[in-house]
Amino acid sequence: ISNRHWTIYPALCAALVAFPLLSLSGTCLALFLASVVAGPSFYNICTYSQYWQHAKTTLFPPIIIINNNIDNNIDNNNLLFFFGARILTHPVIFHLWKCLVFCCLVIGTVCWKKG
Repeated sequence: ISNRHWTIYPALCAALVAFPLLSLSGTCLALFLASVVAGPSFYNICTYSQYWQHAKTTLFPPIIIINNNIDNNIDNNNLLFFFGARILTHPVIFHLWKCLVFCCLVIGTVCWKKG
């Protein structure tokens, strides 16, 4: 039994669960602290409800698959590409992919350097 396989797979599984959770908690903490700083307590840029309304519409925008004003030259061959691009660039999905790719890069680098 290889030591690398014995230790790397459990570490990768744990990291694939921990990275998104830690990234989510860090993002939530950053958003909360930004609301405190932007709110009436410090800089008085906006109220708490205005901040969270704007944050919600920025973080969770509607996914528009086809916009007839912009995407009028799409044929059936490119439809899947545009659908995938719109889904993968949604802020929540993009954040998830970014942290999972970073996780795999970190674990892969550790495995490569150990070998």
